[in-house]
Amino acid sequence: MTILLVTSSPRSSEGFSTRFATEIAEGLKARRGGPLVTRNLTTNPPPQIEQAYIQGRVAAPEARTPSRLRPSPLPRNLSMR
Repeated sequence: MTILLVTSSPRSSEGFSTRFATEIAEGLKARRGGPLVTRNLTTNPPPQIEQAYIQGRVAAPEARTPSRLRPSPLPRNLSMR
């Protein structure tokens, strides 16, 4: 089982919530095995949603274009595999 730990503390690893969540995730890993994937949203935030995508999501189906339906691509380093 892969464990995904998502953190967002501006204090990074010094933050209480990050230390607490890491302790829980490491405990799960020790009991169940599998990799622990950590994603820090403060130091590596996801890309912003672009205006064209928002317009495409609210437009009538016949008015949607491929570029209006494509969200911002995730950078290669954000792969969740």
